[in-house]
Amino acid sequence: MKPKIVILITSAGSRAAEAIISCLDGVRDQIRLVGTNSVAAFLSIIDLDASYLVPPSADAAAFGARLREIIALEQPDIVINGRDEEVAMLALLAVQTGRAFLGPPPALAEIFVDKYQTWRYCVQRGLPFARTASTQAQLDALIGAHGFPLIAKPRRGGHASKDVYFVHQRQQALALLDGGNVIFQPVLDGAPDGGVSVAPASHGVPYAWNPSGTHYLLDFVIGAAGTLVSACVTRAEGAGSIFQRLELVDDPALLALLEQHAQVLARDGHRGPVNVQGCIGTNGQFCAFEWNARFVGSVDGFALLGKNLVLDALIERFPQCLSASQAAPTQAMLFRPQRYRAVPLEAINALTQYGCYSTQSRAARIVGSSG
Repeated sequence: MKPKIVILITSAGSRAAEAIISCLDGVRDQIRLVGTNSVAAFLSIIDLDASYLVPPSADAAAFGARLREIIALEQPDIVINGRDEEVAMLALLAVQTGRAFLGPPPALAEIFVDKYQTWRYCVQRGLPFARTASTQAQLDALIGAHGFPLIAKPRRGGHASKDVYFVHQRQQALALLDGGNVIFQPVLDGAPDGGVSVAPASHGVPYAWNPSGTHYLLDFVIGAAGTLVSACVTRAEGAGSIFQRLELVDDPALLALLEQHAQVLARDGHRGPVNVQGCIGTNGQFCAFEWNARFVGSVDGFALLGKNLVLDALIERFPQCLSASQAAPTQAMLFRPQRYRAVPLEAINALTQYGCYSTQSRAARIVGSSG
């Protein structure tokens, strides 16, 4: 019998982590899935073989100590992050523990988690990325070049459009700049324009309120040897951070740009998934406005279209232990409705009490505390 691959997924309750788990349905009998989260009620308890509570990632020391404890208990073959905030910590933890991490090395991780550094990295390497400002002088130059509205977003630690605003006035931008941890970008051609400034002047218009817009996603996986093992280009229609419709795009120029990204990042040591989000302007050229060093919440949608990046990444890592039939790319349009899931309160209560919860054959049973 083949040994089971042990996969540790952090923030296993996020939209991205749930999508990762869905992508692995076809090989669930060949793997052991272990997940962590800082909130018991948000853990994907019913989908995991073992669940663990961890401190919030904002407490880096406590989070790291708990992860090292879990790694010692579970001995995962690979670690996958479910949120951007964990990338830098997991990259360092991988070096400290010797465990494989599906992501960047520590130095590159810092570039992914800092949007200003991402822009500088892209400029230096000839990759298209929206002009980004982080100081008042840069902001004034950006206003002079592009006018309003601009998009303000957290420089580090943002997710799901939290604290992302369209700003229409200089005083709004300066108020946000005074708060720190913010960068500004122009509104790219093809993106929503943010409507009118109806929110308080100190904030601007929340990005989540914006009208529907079109984004293009370049998603790919760099394998253990630094080669491109899986790739997917999609067009996404949505509002705010919610993509409502999704379809594959077979565009030679976008595929060539994706390969260029992969070659640049592979040279700098990245080994794992990358998500590049951007728009195609009226000039027909793609320009990125966001990078992520992780699988995104739409990755299970890619799998429905025949592009299972998660499974491709793991099969490339563990070819002797994992196997699955590959679906052909599907010409279809995906629609994503909202959904609810029922989780037994006894499972949440047990996880809260003991700090860990284990299932066997997906029938829940409680195990003792890990210490």
